[in-house]
Order: sequence, then structure tokens, then C-alpha cells
Amino acid sequence: MSKQFWLIESQMVPLRPFSQDLRARRYLPWDAQVAALSDQEMKAICDRLNSTPRKCLGWRTSTEVFKDELMKLR
Repeated sequence: MSKQFWLIESQMVPLRPFSQDLRARRYLPWDAQVAALSDQEMKAICDRLNSTPRKCLGWRTSTEVFKDELMKLR
């Protein structure tokens, strides 16, 4: 099973696995088994998280920052 996650690490705010889990859990019931989610359900959660503007990114989304960084590599 292949999943795609884009996590942008801020220089100012260290990311902790616990806080990342809470962000994803916002969209799931607490008793939900993450391993039992379908690829489509997992992708929907990832898309929602990656399309949320973040203050630490200058109110840009993780997806926008990731694409900008990719363009710099070309």
C-alpha cells in the first residue's frame, strides 16, 4: 500500500509526530483504525491537510510550498 505525504517542516516550529497525528485525527472518529482506511479516504485526508493555509508558511499551503521548492530544483 503506497501513500503520499507532504510534510513541510517550518524553521520556527518543530514538528512532532504527536501533533501530526492529532491533525489527521481531526477528520476521524477516535476509535477509527487508521490501517483500515481505504486509499481514497487516506488521500482525501492528506489533500485536506496539504491544502490548508498555514501561518508559519506565510498563509500558503503545504502543496504550494512543495511545488515552489520543486520548481527551484529544475
